[in-house]
Amino acid sequence: MRTRIPFSAGWRFNLEGAELVDLPHTLVPLPENHFDEGRLFVQAHYFKEFDSPEHQPGGRVFLDFDGVAVSCSLWLNGKALGGHRGPYTPFSFDITDFLQPGRPNLLKILVSGREDPDIPPFGGVVDYLVPGGIYRGVWIRVQDRFWLEELFARPRVVEVPRGKAELEVEACVRGGDSPIPGDTVVEARLGKDGVSVAGASAPAKECVDESGRLRLKFPALSGVELWDCDSPNLYSLSLTLGEFDRLSARIGFRTARFTDKGFFLNGERVF
Repeated sequence: MRTRIPFSAGWRFNLEGAELVDLPHTLVPLPENHFDEGRLFVQAHYFKEFDSPEHQPGGRVFLDFDGVAVSCSLWLNGKALGGHRGPYTPFSFDITDFLQPGRPNLLKILVSGREDPDIPPFGGVVDYLVPGGIYRGVWIRVQDRFWLEELFARPRVVEVPRGKAELEVEACVRGGDSPIPGDTVVEARLGKDGVSVAGASAPAKECVDESGRLRLKFPALSGVELWDCDSPNLYSLSLTLGEFDRLSARIGFRTARFTDKGFFLNGERVF
């Protein structure tokens, strides 16, 4: 199963002098008594030393970033990992082959807070600030030799009054130089308020195609509590790939349509 290790404490930051910081962090703090927009358009380095995490043979180690503004470039042990452009999207790097087991690893990140017309939201008139920095969390993620990505749910309401619905789950299976073991079972569970309300399962060889695309359909659902403005009911969805990995998400069931008579949610006109 995947392991997520917090990676937000004990960074060295160097803009006008080295200092120890924890994440989230901004390149330039905004003062309360005055403001100079030009002070935000800088770039600086973040550094962090760490030991290589243990992982299973064939497993992989990733660095997950929840958000860095505005753009960044990364090096691990002097080798370029790559970069990312855009302050609002998470991103990851597979660092397995860059690690130095038994020796400290040094991660260096150059973060730029400068406006770039090719990076949203810049390129036009922007009436808000985008302070630069590693302003969201960072994690080390250790995966087994097979893992799940891109969990996607397709809920469909069949009959509103009785809460009849269908649910199909999709994901991508990654990793592995060999096929998934034949006895691996894929299982999906749907729950609400900590109680399991439905489930589906199938052998991986039946629901994962050659490209690694996983599709699993639940049996017909009934008594589903629909999401609406007054009662925003949500369900917890989990997807498990044998002993290798598990992903989860929150989903809801509802119908929505626009007509020449207005917008209808679950068959009721909203406006």
